[in-house]
Parts: sequence; C-alpha cells; structure tokens
Amino acid sequence: MDEEAKRFAHWDDTTETDFAEKNYSVKDCIERIDEINRMSRKILGGFSDEDLERMFGFDQKDKRVEVSLRWVLHHLLDHKATHKGQIMMLKRLLRDS
Repeated sequence: MDEEAKRFAHWDDTTETDFAEKNYSVKDCIERIDEINRMSRKILGGFSDEDLERMFGFDQKDKRVEVSLRWVLHHLLDHKATHKGQIMMLKRLLRDS
C-alpha cells in the first residue's frame, strides 16, 4: 500500500490517534470500511493459487519482515473474524441496554 492508502485505512492509528477520536459518524465509518473492502478485493483479486507462496516484504520498526501471500490471507481472515466478534458483542450490548 502506498502512504495515501495507509492513511485512508488508518494503517498506523494507535490510542494516540484513535479512529473514534476523529468524530466520524456511523455513515462515515461504514463508507470507509466498504471502500477498504473494495480496495482489498481489487488488490487480492489479481492473485492466483500459484501466488500463494509468493513472498512480500515490509519494514516493521527496526527489521525487515518477509511473508507469503498465504500468510497475508490467513492473517486477513483472522483480522476480519476478530472484528466480526467485536461487532457481534457491540450489537448484544446495544440490544441489552
């Protein structure tokens, strides 16, 4: 991802630059999530089964990390599953309040 895409996706947000502190409406958040999903599908749709072991590198703090496309897809699914659980918990809390 280039720097503009990382900013759009809140790639490096921390508790100091928390997404919620930016005063986005629910509509803003859903639109941003939808666009991130579109961007992800566009990028990932260009790969095939033969690319699963293809390696990609990125810098993380003070070291270079190399991961396969398979690793990326596994962690993307895990990340999405975590958010799904968070959403379900919030729905239960809202329903019960």
